[in-house]
Amino acid sequence: MNENQSRQSKKCASAIYKMPEIAEIDTKQNMNDTKTKKILIAGADSYIGKSFVSFMCRWPGSCQADMLCTKGDSWKNIPFENYDAVLYISKTDDTLTTFRKHLMLHKADACQAVRIANRAKISGIEMFLYLSSLHVYSPETGMITKTSRPEPSDAYGRLRLHTEKQLWNMNSSKFRVAILRLPKIYGYKCSGSYTGIAKAAIRSCFFPKYNQKYSVIHIDNLTSAIRSILYYNKAGVYFPQNTSFSGTYDFALEISGFYGKKLKSIALFNPIIHLLIKRIWLIQNIFSGHTCSQSLNVPDEWLHVKNFRESIRLSESGWS
Repeated sequence: MNENQSRQSKKCASAIYKMPEIAEIDTKQNMNDTKTKKILIAGADSYIGKSFVSFMCRWPGSCQADMLCTKGDSWKNIPFENYDAVLYISKTDDTLTTFRKHLMLHKADACQAVRIANRAKISGIEMFLYLSSLHVYSPETGMITKTSRPEPSDAYGRLRLHTEKQLWNMNSSKFRVAILRLPKIYGYKCSGSYTGIAKAAIRSCFFPKYNQKYSVIHIDNLTSAIRSILYYNKAGVYFPQNTSFSGTYDFALEISGFYGKKLKSIALFNPIIHLLIKRIWLIQNIFSGHTCSQSLNVPDEWLHVKNFRESIRLSESGWS
C-alpha cells in the first residue's frame, strides 16, 4: 500500500457515522395518498421493482414509476430532478452459490447506492428508500427489539450496516432517508430459497421437520409497505414483515397442501441440520432466519396479505 492509499484508508476509518434511528409511526397521521408520486426505481429488471410497479397499478394515476439501470455509469445521464423519491433495490444473483461471491456483488452495489443517493440529494429529491436487511443483526441477538443494537456477525451484515450509516448521514428535513430492514422475501416467481423449498415440497413425500420460526414477508406485503412509507414520508428505519412468524417446514407443508399432497415430516436429520447451519451458508439460508419483534412491524393496514396460507396460495397460484 502506497502513502496516498494509506492516508485515504485512515481517513475512511476515522469517518464518524451516526446509527440510523427507528421510525416512530403515528397511525393517526393522515397520509395524502391521492397525490401522484413520481418514483425512480434504481434496479432495472429487479423482482421487487417489477412487483412494486405491478402492485401500484391497482391505484391508477397514483404513481409514475421509471426504472433506472444501475450497471456502470449510464445512470449518470438520467435527470433526477423531476422525481419525488428514489427506491434503491440492491442487486441479487441467485446463480451465486457461495457467500464470498454474494459479498463481492454487494460490495460494488453498496458503493453505487451511496453515489445514487448523493445524486438524488443534489437534485432536490425529497425521499430516498433503501432496502436493507435484518443481517445487520447477529443471529445471536435472538428476538430483535427496539433496544437491540445492530452487531453484524459477518462481512455481508457489516457492509449493509456501513451503507445504512453512510445514507443516514445524508438524512435531513429536505432529504428524508428511509431504511427498510427486510427479512426473507417470498412470492410468485420469487427466486432464492423459496423456490428450492417449493420444489422439494412438491416432488418429495418427506421433508425435515426443522421448524425454526423466523420473520418473513410476502412480496405483496413488501410492496404495500413501500407504498405506505412513500406516502407517510418520514425518515427512519422500518421493519416490515408478515404478521406471524414462519419456518421452513411451514412453507413446505402449506405448499404441498396447495397441490393436494400430504407431506410426511421427519426429524431424523434435525441434529445434522442444526450442525450444518453454523458451517454452511446455503443450509443456513434455507433453514434459518432472523426474528424481529412484531412490535416493530409496520401497521397492519400497511400490509396487503394478512394470512400465511393465503400468501402461499398467491405465491403458487401463478404456476397452476
